[in-house]
Amino acid sequence: MEHCCDHSGYHGHSPTIIPVYVPVCSCCGLPLASCGCRTSARCAYLLHQEIGVDPGVTEKVAMIGGVAQVSPVLDYMPVDGASSTEVKVVIKASDGTTTTIDETTIAPGYYVKDDIASLSPGSMMTLSVTGCCARLRWRETIEY
Repeated sequence: MEHCCDHSGYHGHSPTIIPVYVPVCSCCGLPLASCGCRTSARCAYLLHQEIGVDPGVTEKVAMIGGVAQVSPVLDYMPVDGASSTEVKVVIKASDGTTTTIDETTIAPGYYVKDDIASLSPGSMMTLSVTGCCARLRWRETIEY
């Protein structure tokens, strides 16, 4: 004899589910009752940014925006058959100092460099390559 059960000993009908509306904050996604954004006139968002280059487009420039420090990540790999390889990042910080990251004679494979120093909004980054594909990625904090 078959029973309507969930094998836990409960026999009968399934429990009734009653939908409940819980208003959430459009800034942080928490229920309004536990959100702190209502006391602030601003909401913060993370905006993902990326620039990429390859043998067809060998250089791009980007400005760091937002309201907080960013930590860029560089990933790169040489293209098949490249006779010479180089990935270069020139960073001009908002205080005027310049830093250069230069990777040359790159063996086949995929590489990630995530130890680039934090940068302030207003910094400029130039990414250039020879015989490689590369991209710089970071997240900017934007307030509304």
